[in-house]
Amino acid sequence: VDGGSGLVVEDVLPASVRIRLERSVLEARPVVVPIAGSPPPGYALAGPPGASPSVVRVRGPEGRLAELDSVRTLPVDIDRLTGVARIRVGLDTAGLGDLEFTPMEVEVAVRAEASAERLLPPVTVQIEGPASAGLEIEPEAIAVSVRGPAQRVAEADLSGLRLRVPDEDLLDIAPGASRRVPVVVDGVSDLFLRILPAFDSVTVRRPVAGSSSERLDSLGSGETTGPGGPSAGGGS
Repeated sequence: VDGGSGLVVEDVLPASVRIRLERSVLEARPVVVPIAGSPPPGYALAGPPGASPSVVRVRGPEGRLAELDSVRTLPVDIDRLTGVARIRVGLDTAGLGDLEFTPMEVEVAVRAEASAERLLPPVTVQIEGPASAGLEIEPEAIAVSVRGPAQRVAEADLSGLRLRVPDEDLLDIAPGASRRVPVVVDGVSDLFLRILPAFDSVTVRRPVAGSSSERLDSLGSGETTGPGGPSAGGGS
């Protein structure tokens, strides 16, 4: 070590350091475009934004690239979007200073279109699992509306739409007790559609054995209760 300026270096601690070298590699990674905000009232995002090019080349240590599954751009603001927009957006390289990217910018195309709403007939609320036996739900069915870009709303396949109550929320409901529980929407995978039940929760009740609701069920099935106990209804 050269002390310089007439200085004398008497000792260096530590006397040695370990340097780890790693192979540098060049690989491609897909571009992900995050969205900020939402279109003005009456409009909806028509689909995912597209980037051109859709992949960028990344050079750096092999271990670092193994941890990087995609490259994000800076957020694209769509607060005023009412049609198609094409903009140049830089890559978000925060925390990635030891990597080299080519190119450093991509062109992003994003589209909004007029929104629409579709009303569906009431959908029955389902309870699944061992906790469902003997439970009553109020309301039993809920009207549902679907909102989103007009074309997607019109063409949406909603045959698999389900409304359900999580089974784990019901296990400890005692006889005679009731609980307000959230409704979960399942069966629609399109992320650009909003499925909006008229109610976001229902009341679940576990009736007491021999309660009025159970007696009504018995009467409906043709059973009557008299001095001699239950007997089958109907004449001879």
